[in-house]
Amino acid sequence: VSTQSTGGEVAGLREKVKEAERREEELREQLELSGCCVGELNARVERKDEMLLQLNGKIQKLEGELAKPCTMCQNYETRLSKSHARTQELQNSEASLVVELSEVRTELTARQAEVADLSGRIDVIEYDLEREQENAVNTESTLEQTRRELEESKSIPSIVHRK
Repeated sequence: VSTQSTGGEVAGLREKVKEAERREEELREQLELSGCCVGELNARVERKDEMLLQLNGKIQKLEGELAKPCTMCQNYETRLSKSHARTQELQNSEASLVVELSEVRTELTARQAEVADLSGRIDVIEYDLEREQENAVNTESTLEQTRRELEESKSIPSIVHRK
């Protein structure tokens, strides 16, 4: 009965280890996905920065055209207004992306902490499993020894005194 009980506990611990390993794999996949999202966001921010640099170049070009005679500046105000509107739009987009990136980084940090916690738990479970396996081996050895002693005691003839 003690061996069955220990075997059940070992099986239960093994199941817990498997569950922890499955959860760890899920978290690793989520961490990978989060890493991809961070990479995408960084690429988007870089593209927005490049677009802002291009727009700033266009603004400088338009300012250069403003210094020219008025005949060349008829549409300047319209283009400048559109450029400012686009710049503002890009700046708003950039601000949103920065906030989103911050949230993703926070989530990534939380996931990394969860992975570290699960890793620690797995270590504890593995240690406990090793102790339980050692106990099972010791119990089995004691059971075998007890069985041998019982068999030996059965093979010794009993002495009965008659009066």
